[in-house]
Amino acid sequence: MGLIAVLHSHKNAQSGQAEDGVEIEYSLYSWGEIFPPFLGDREHSVVARFILREFPFKLFSSSTPYDDPLPQKLCLTFRAPHEIKKETEHVHVSGIYAHEIAKEFAAFLSLVTRRRVFAGRQLRYDRLPIEQEGDIYEKSHFQERQELKEINPTEIYRFLDNLHGLEDSVANGFILAMRLYHSAVEMMYTEPEFSYLFLVTALETVSSVVYKDYRPENEEDFLNSRFPGWNEAFK
Repeated sequence: MGLIAVLHSHKNAQSGQAEDGVEIEYSLYSWGEIFPPFLGDREHSVVARFILREFPFKLFSSSTPYDDPLPQKLCLTFRAPHEIKKETEHVHVSGIYAHEIAKEFAAFLSLVTRRRVFAGRQLRYDRLPIEQEGDIYEKSHFQERQELKEINPTEIYRFLDNLHGLEDSVANGFILAMRLYHSAVEMMYTEPEFSYLFLVTALETVSSVVYKDYRPENEEDFLNSRFPGWNEAFK
């Protein structure tokens, strides 16, 4: 999971256990403007456009508040670690998975802000201007405008710290459910049936983690209530 990998890498770098990853800059776009609370003229202030100022994730609004049309353009900066996806005697899959990280952060931001946020393309790699598309096949989907949302950066960083502190199995279940939720949000106007299916699957993912040890008191009665005639078919 890319988001979890960045959080772990950032904490390890802070404690001196590992080096930071490669600095990546990514474009995001939101169908409802996202800004921190600001007293003053936000439209003419560059300071007001800094949403998250510190690693593990920095976020800046490339769009002018209230002025540029939606979707709002956001610039995300993070340090992507080198991840090993699979390592066996005959197979070694590893690399830097910037798009996966950007998509998962967009999903996280969508979840905590209730604004529809999506990943665009990579803009910089190791501070060099290298543009790269994240998806080979670009998806077209319709989205409606949303109202501006103010967020407290301290709360966002606290949520990320809490996510970093979860057990791996719980954190991975949360990320998977979050990705399913985000996919459902992306297609809810164009494919509502599939969107509903993804939302149900997201809830089932959460349930499978929270109730992983659950067993009904009488499994036969439980199966009969859910799948009438199962016993005869089984025999």
